[in-house]
Amino acid sequence: MKYIHVCYDLKFGGVTSFIQSVVNLNGVNDTVHDVYVINTEFNQELYLECKVFTRNKTFNDFFYLSRKIISDYDAVFLHSAHPLVVLPMILSYKGKVFIFQHGMTVSTGAYWKNVIKKAWYTIVPFLLNSKIICSTEFAKKKNRLNGIFIPQSRYIVIPFGAYFHHRKEINIPDDKNTMYIGMAGRMVKQKRFDRILKLLNAYEGQNNLHLRIAGEGPEKQILQKLAENIRGEKIKIEFLGNIKDMARFYQALDIFILPSKGESFGLVVIEALLHNVPVAVYDDVGGALELIKHNINGFVLHQDQDMIELLDELACKPDLLLKLKKYCQHLDLRPYQIATTRKTLEKLVIGGYEI
Repeated sequence: MKYIHVCYDLKFGGVTSFIQSVVNLNGVNDTVHDVYVINTEFNQELYLECKVFTRNKTFNDFFYLSRKIISDYDAVFLHSAHPLVVLPMILSYKGKVFIFQHGMTVSTGAYWKNVIKKAWYTIVPFLLNSKIICSTEFAKKKNRLNGIFIPQSRYIVIPFGAYFHHRKEINIPDDKNTMYIGMAGRMVKQKRFDRILKLLNAYEGQNNLHLRIAGEGPEKQILQKLAENIRGEKIKIEFLGNIKDMARFYQALDIFILPSKGESFGLVVIEALLHNVPVAVYDDVGGALELIKHNINGFVLHQDQDMIELLDELACKPDLLLKLKKYCQHLDLRPYQIATTRKTLEKLVIGGYEI
């Protein structure tokens, strides 16, 4: 079986993580997952494990070649429901089509533009006779909250899993007077990394804090300036940029923080838990809230004061972090690993929209 993942004008999460995720879907069997990105620049040399097609957004050129390329595949997974992606399939594609919910984004831009988007996203699943794949129950509800009204029977929840294996060991840092904190992701406003940096000014705990931030994005310079203004000898902040060895990043942490608002999933949460790292989130984080149990495998915070109190508490109670890490060791995270995603997607396609 041959499947192709199509995205137009890729912005979410960055093209690197998107293509790498598709690469990871290629297993040991004969099923192939390829990529087709339109109006997006990336380094072709980094992705030799799967076939990657690219085109500019010239209408005539794209329209013809899209029809020609996708006709060779048994199923198409749309990560962007842009008209220039959808129209060629309506006219000529005979295979199965699935739309990922994260490709149906309604921004906070111009009113009429968003009205048109909502109408378009509402009719696209019917035009393509497609199911909508959501990563969590929260993502399933997110479209309706954004004014996109599609029958619930069109939705199916399939987490897009992590490719890490669940580690057996837990990290016990040599420096017991330092707490190692991690954040990771594309540096955009929705991630609210700035919220954590501003809070560190109010930290008066006993431990030293070492915050490591992985990722790039348009907010990076703003975050770096905030970090420079943080006073206190107990706080150290590192900006690591995009790093290849994320396993090593997670293994060195005591706690991972995802301060985002309204995210459909939050794959970094799964990655942290697979490395037995407890995760702190706010109660408006979105889909990741389904994964975190307060004081068991992480912490659910309601306001900024909760974060300050948490850091103070962990400084006084190092055994609490160790207890949570040991609990993470025994979590059943198989539903959130890439091998499970691969099998579920294949079963979905072969089974005719049902799993």
